[in-house]
Amino acid sequence: MKRRTAILVNPKAGPARNGQDLRQQLQSSLPPDIDHEFLDWDLRQDHAAFRELLTRKKFDTVAAVGGDGTVNLVGKQLMNTDFTLAIIPSGSGNGLARHLNIPLNIGSAIALLETGTPKTIDAGTVNDIPFFCTAGIGFDARVSHSFASSNKRGFASYVKVAMRQLITYRSGKYNLVVDGYPMNRRAFLITVANASQYGNNAVIAPAARITDGLLNICVLKPFPIYSAPAIARRLFSGKLRYTNYYESWTAKDIMIKKPGENAIHFDGETTTAQNEIRFHILPHALKVLVSS
Repeated sequence: MKRRTAILVNPKAGPARNGQDLRQQLQSSLPPDIDHEFLDWDLRQDHAAFRELLTRKKFDTVAAVGGDGTVNLVGKQLMNTDFTLAIIPSGSGNGLARHLNIPLNIGSAIALLETGTPKTIDAGTVNDIPFFCTAGIGFDARVSHSFASSNKRGFASYVKVAMRQLITYRSGKYNLVVDGYPMNRRAFLITVANASQYGNNAVIAPAARITDGLLNICVLKPFPIYSAPAIARRLFSGKLRYTNYYESWTAKDIMIKKPGENAIHFDGETTTAQNEIRFHILPHALKVLVSS
């Protein structure tokens, strides 16, 4: 059956990778027989009203054009509905697209509107906020907060922020309750993963499966500063689990307690939480268009 697709472009998105206006590149890449309509996308609009608009216009597929933050904002509006999310990656990390093997090339990603197959994936929540890739606390959350306030985007800028934070950052003590089992850890960071990576092929949870009804808790323990380059290499080669500073479990419910205000991240976005951070798995939450 032919799909009717709403295409949502983040209005804050810059030009496409070749400098061409992103919407123009999308239009020029779309096969003429794809039934589609571009919709103005206000990230603050009411979720129920947006879903009503999709229903009234008889869309069945919604294409999110942007990075993980845009995919998160669109995807959580489509959870537990009959709509299918299509991802056209145009961010810097593109973690969910990479995990699902969705092409990073815009034209190839658009082709899935004709050839793709819906796949139902899980979602996680952090303090009731849905996420599809990763969320967590510690060093990566601190870097995400600093990066969010920077006026420069891209992977190189992110690495510069991380290097500055590494000099002054101190690991913290955390109390965890993992599926009812209490434990204490001193950690450099704690990531709760639904998918395997943050983005940019930084694989924090190589064992994560996005359809297994479980979250992967990944703890990176404190390490000497001279080990940072080796740990980074393992992170980007998918071999972080082979260092003695890493441990991981699976669970459905996780509580992390640390007194005071804590920076947290989810799918490249940031927020804060006081004293407690709660994570929960939502199985079979979202349909996503993937390669057949």
